[in-house]
Amino acid sequence: MRQSVVRLAGLIIAGAVAAGCSMKPQNVVIDPAPEMMAFNVGQKQSVAVNVVDKRASSLLGYRKDETKEQAPLKTGNDVAAAVAVKVREAVADNAFTVAGGDRADAKLTVEITEITYKASGKYVAPKVATRAAFRAVAERGLTTYSQSYSIANEDVEALPLTAERNERIINETVSQALGMMIEDEGLWRFLATGVVPGAQQ
Repeated sequence: MRQSVVRLAGLIIAGAVAAGCSMKPQNVVIDPAPEMMAFNVGQKQSVAVNVVDKRASSLLGYRKDETKEQAPLKTGNDVAAAVAVKVREAVADNAFTVAGGDRADAKLTVEITEITYKASGKYVAPKVATRAAFRAVAERGLTTYSQSYSIANEDVEALPLTAERNERIINETVSQALGMMIEDEGLWRFLATGVVPGAQQ
């Protein structure tokens, strides 16, 4: 009888700890891994790179646990710095050199405008909606070219949404949106020539 009481007490304590842990906020480390596209148009010209996080807050959205309560997901690192690493890699891959200051041949500002997450439905098979959006503003001389890139994903997950799983889902969406910008050949050709894509020459 005493063993049963001790075991029951242990289960109650374990359940309480699990419930408390499950409702803690999740800090998501943004670490995009976009596919790199090399158009090799830069001819070693210099590009000044600036990445700005334009989001209103670090809040990504909310997740549910077994009790259908919600806990917030927030970005847990310097998102602009993480994205800047990939943007500079893309600049170099396209045969430009990364430079600073006003002496660069061209400037590229990348704005992070949205990273959001929403989980709904049953805990054991939740529906997850994620969205990421960027805006690129390229300048060469007195000419500017700007373009927005966004992607929205919605999936039904077969497993509970652990912190690691949420981080993977969010980074996949961020990587896809950033990859759209990297795959924009018009952006790189503008940085190289100053000719706006689609403009008559």
